[in-house]
Amino acid sequence: YEQTASAFTVAVVAASFGLAFAASSLVAGHVLARVGLRAMLVGALASQFAGALALASVTSTAGADVTWLTIFSVIAGLASAFIFVGSQMLLHGVAPGEHLQRVVSLDAATMSVSRIAGPALGGILLAAIGIPPVFLIAAFCYLPLLAVVPILAGGKNDQRPAHRPRLRDAARFFRQFAILRWAL
Repeated sequence: YEQTASAFTVAVVAASFGLAFAASSLVAGHVLARVGLRAMLVGALASQFAGALALASVTSTAGADVTWLTIFSVIAGLASAFIFVGSQMLLHGVAPGEHLQRVVSLDAATMSVSRIAGPALGGILLAAIGIPPVFLIAAFCYLPLLAVVPILAGGKNDQRPAHRPRLRDAARFFRQFAILRWAL
């Protein structure tokens, strides 16, 4: 807002993430089933890592340009949808059936805490050390995940299904339920 003094521009940057997340969430499960859980999760995490590094570079040289923020918000939204769907698939493949409800609940609680604490911590760090270092810290927070996910996802849900789902099947599913059509 400080750069443009436009609430609309801030809304566009914020909405670019949400719209990309919502749109790619619709096809994320289908793509994950075709490409493989491990490959897609590692690719999505790597794109988040690279995006945060690029934003650290851009903000250190050119300032926080709205165009770059919007572009990387879209990329982050796309990658986040695949990470979200993929992590749910990974949980179902790794957690024993009798503990699955507790694992999913713990995952939801962790996500909620990170959505609250992350921006607060980011704001404190932004005020203390500036924008580029905050993006560097964010980028390096993805490294442990990039190390662990290939091990956890190794062979989980990577087997090819006998019948590969088609986008047409997904569209047919959405047409069957009025609430899903309304949500779209």
